[in-house]
Amino acid sequence: MSTRSPTAKHRGDWGGLTGASPNNLFAPTGGRLSESDTFWSAVGRLAADYAITEDINSYATLSRGRRPNVIEVDEDGANILDAETVWSYEAGIKGISLNDRLEYSLSGFAYDYSNFQTSVTELNDEGEFVSRPRDSGKASALGLETSVRAALTEDVTVFSNYAFIDATFDDTDEDGDPQELAGNQFRLTPRHSVSGGVNVDYSITPQVNAFLRPSVRYKSKVYFEEENSENISQDGYAVVDVRGGLNVRGIRIEGYVENVLDKEFIIDGGNTGAAFGTPTFIAGDPRFFGVRVSATF
Repeated sequence: MSTRSPTAKHRGDWGGLTGASPNNLFAPTGGRLSESDTFWSAVGRLAADYAITEDINSYATLSRGRRPNVIEVDEDGANILDAETVWSYEAGIKGISLNDRLEYSLSGFAYDYSNFQTSVTELNDEGEFVSRPRDSGKASALGLETSVRAALTEDVTVFSNYAFIDATFDDTDEDGDPQELAGNQFRLTPRHSVSGGVNVDYSITPQVNAFLRPSVRYKSKVYFEEENSENISQDGYAVVDVRGGLNVRGIRIEGYVENVLDKEFIIDGGNTGAAFGTPTFIAGDPRFFGVRVSATF
């Protein structure tokens, strides 16, 4: 909601910056606009744990979450979106074995959304850009996560994490009608995410310890808008990082290189520029290196 005084002209700060052009991004309204309402809902979580053996634990959870109703007000009136609700289900196990040299976990989960809220920036009839919330209907997600950490020797440990999630909008809404975004993938939600690496810690002397920690992280293709436009997406990519250094009598000297291969990738795209037909993008960090010194007393 935006307001103006009765004497305000149809020019804003944007026009002042560009030389008296109309403020198309944040144009003033024809006066004070307001709307109010009262909403009620319930959220909660139920969890259970069970020890299968001394070294293996299992768990299960059931929960209900809620994103509040949205009151959208403009000069044409008020539009109230229903609250977004989600039922989530999760179950998994965690354990250790091989004399505590192997740690592992595995979990599966499912989400069931109603009245999934999204936002879109578009031109209105007056040629002004407005960001509007919208009810995109029903959506669901199904996935799993797993992690493993193993001590190969006293000095060398390897680790790996993997996550899969199939998060899409359903084909039909609660009334059985086809949905506009049917089958589309959630924004910023890769189907596959993987990370792994090696931790090497070696005692040179009782007072001096050396360490080296190379790692790699991978994400599969992501879309930056619920419309799943191919030109506003990022294909799968991997990033390699390396850290290493010395611990000397409580003083830690560490060198690091992030994105060793200088991989180019995008972490967000679309934004307001997409409404102009020229989406803007945010690049991921390029190769970056440095040295850090810290002390423990």
